[in-house]
Amino acid sequence: MAKDCENLNCKVNVYSVDLTNTSELTKTLNLIKQETPIVDVLINNAGYDPRYPLLEMSEEEWNHLFQLNVVHYFITCRELLPDMIKAGGGSIIMTSSHVFWIAKPDMIAYNTTKAAVIV
Repeated sequence: MAKDCENLNCKVNVYSVDLTNTSELTKTLNLIKQETPIVDVLINNAGYDPRYPLLEMSEEEWNHLFQLNVVHYFITCRELLPDMIKAGGGSIIMTSSHVFWIAKPDMIAYNTTKAAVIV
């Protein structure tokens, strides 16, 4: 996708970060803010669906899934929104999943994280 954008004469920066590591994510967002004068579009689209059966799922697995599927949405908005406000606006797009409407026993945790993004 980055190459396609570059072929259209758009500048593209790609960053790799562990979204469950809040300090690493914040550090990467600060680097982005230093390299890019105005971040006017934020698209949160990461997620993971390990299909844990609810009655067999550990608290650690539950918390990890929320860290990956929900917390980074908060962190990215907290870090980038102030500059968007100063610049006079921007766009934040937060994706979720239609499966949060479906109560499948092996997807309860995933469904809950995706509902949290919407609510």
